[in-house]
Amino acid sequence: MDKVSLPYELIFFDGTDEEQRIWAISQYDISENKPLLILTGGAPIELEKQEKKDFYFDQGGSLTAKLGIKAVPAVVSQHEKSLLIREIKLSGVRDARIS
Repeated sequence: MDKVSLPYELIFFDGTDEEQRIWAISQYDISENKPLLILTGGAPIELEKQEKKDFYFDQGGSLTAKLGIKAVPAVVSQHEKSLLIREIKLSGVRDARIS
């Protein structure tokens, strides 16, 4: 993080889970510095058409694996010279583990 900074948050979520999808989009909508919305499951093109926002896809789970994310939704941000990874527990009872 000495040479590269992360100017916005990354929100990882499962686009097939309605609760996660609603939560992630609400976080985007209330943020001044719009985060990147990164799907771990779901259809990014369909969501882009529906929500009129950009969505990215964690192809093969490479980013979640590299960052050590075990459950979604998760928010990645920069704190000083480190990355801060927060796995968020929503009120639903579904298991949000990444397989």
